[in-house]
Amino acid sequence: MGSGSGMILIIASAAAVGILLFVLLMYRYVRRGSPRAAVLSSLLFGAALSGVAGFTVIQYDQIGAGLGQQLIFESYGMLLDLLVIGVFLVALFEWRMRRRDIERYHDEIDDLRGWRSPLASHRIRGSILRLNRRQVSRIDLTRCYLRNMNLSSMDLSGARIVGTDFQNAYLSRTMFREADLQGADLRHAFLWRADLRKATLWSANMKDATLEGADLSRALLKDADLTQTRGLTLDQLAKVRTLHHAKLDPELAAAVAAHHPELLEEPEGS
Repeated sequence: MGSGSGMILIIASAAAVGILLFVLLMYRYVRRGSPRAAVLSSLLFGAALSGVAGFTVIQYDQIGAGLGQQLIFESYGMLLDLLVIGVFLVALFEWRMRRRDIERYHDEIDDLRGWRSPLASHRIRGSILRLNRRQVSRIDLTRCYLRNMNLSSMDLSGARIVGTDFQNAYLSRTMFREADLQGADLRHAFLWRADLRKATLWSANMKDATLEGADLSRALLKDADLTQTRGLTLDQLAKVRTLHHAKLDPELAAAVAAHHPELLEEPEGS
């Protein structure tokens, strides 16, 4: 087979890669119940491209040079142009669907806000999971009822969680980095190795919570209730931004006063 045939084979291989890419992109819509038109158009495009590729590989030697070769190259050019346009449209459709889904999950949380029911808790948890799958962590959970929920390893970095009820919640390895947890109820919550870096825990109630291994670096714990916590150490508290007016067990309060008295003072800019 000559150099022209080799070039055609290279183009055919590129076309096959294009088919695979397009099929992978459309696979998402098939799973998510996308419109029939999008699925049908992708199947037709794939069939056409496969037909041209197969025809080229099998029949090129019979067609030969000249008009046949030019026709084949023109066909590939047209199909590859369609592929580029198709990929762009699929990406645009994906972006619009993702944005619509994110708005819907936020709306679902808004509808359940303030409803103190286990059913509401489970539905909010489901919305958080779906938002996390779409790399969204800045969620407004203000005044949501999440008592007894398992939110282990979820990402709530930068979330607004003011006055949220987390009593008895399982929050192991949950990420609350830079989250606003003012007035949150974390009594009896299990916060083993939770990420609370730069979190605002102003007036948060963490009585009887498990804080073993939790990262409290630069956390604001002004007026927080940290009495009867389990696993909380002086080393953890030494990294916080402030403990001004925070409630501590007598032994831990004495250790902070002796080794880090500056933490008991009013923080700058508060």
